[in-house]
Amino acid sequence: MGVHPIVNCCDVDGLEAVSKRSGIPLLFDTVESNYETYRGYRVGRFGRAECFSLHASKLLNGFEGGYLTTNDDELAQRVSYMRGFGFKGQDTVIDFGNNAKLNEVHASMALAALDDLPDQVRRNKSRYRCYQRLLADVPELRLIEFDEHEETSFKNIVVELCDLWPINRAATLRLLNSEGVLARAYYAPALHQKKTSYETRFDELPLTEELAERFLNLPCGEHVSLNDIESIVLLLKFIRDHANEIGSRI
Repeated sequence: MGVHPIVNCCDVDGLEAVSKRSGIPLLFDTVESNYETYRGYRVGRFGRAECFSLHASKLLNGFEGGYLTTNDDELAQRVSYMRGFGFKGQDTVIDFGNNAKLNEVHASMALAALDDLPDQVRRNKSRYRCYQRLLADVPELRLIEFDEHEETSFKNIVVELCDLWPINRAATLRLLNSEGVLARAYYAPALHQKKTSYETRFDELPLTEELAERFLNLPCGEHVSLNDIESIVLLLKFIRDHANEIGSRI
């Protein structure tokens, strides 16, 4: 399973080489990489199949649901049966299945989002450019930049708290949230640290655990204005410049 992060794509070539060498089929979780290209090719064509989401937080909003793309004709036929109760024809069941079809409301919303896609990407890019310009004055935070050699949606804003950032990520989040800035931890805690009903293979992954404490998602949605972004970066500068006093109070 190759998982694309929310900024840029994962190492598709490397994973496809491992798949070819090992004979293990390769699937991609592409829910955050809709619209993007990898080496000039649009995502959706790699591995045996790629899975996408139509959740409201994704680039294509269908209220909920998702879709799968594949160049494998046999797999495409099988998942088509599975989507519709396993029926072939009117009433012959040939496979496991459920009712996984998009209803008309979901489909209509997704089509409307598709119509708006070029303008949405343009608006995303203007917000990204604003963050890029303003965060250049905050070297203690590193903006994870999009690879602009490829097509991208500019949808997500992720920053890394560098070693010189004076307050830990949890306290930074608490301060931002208390001021109405809906920042979030970037994929934390790490999956192997979450309690599950089944046994996991790893007890400690020190590099993963360190990285899981260093990244933030900053507000970037349709309701975030350029003035909002200026206020967010000003607040981050305030936290940095008054870290000692803030730290003594929290």
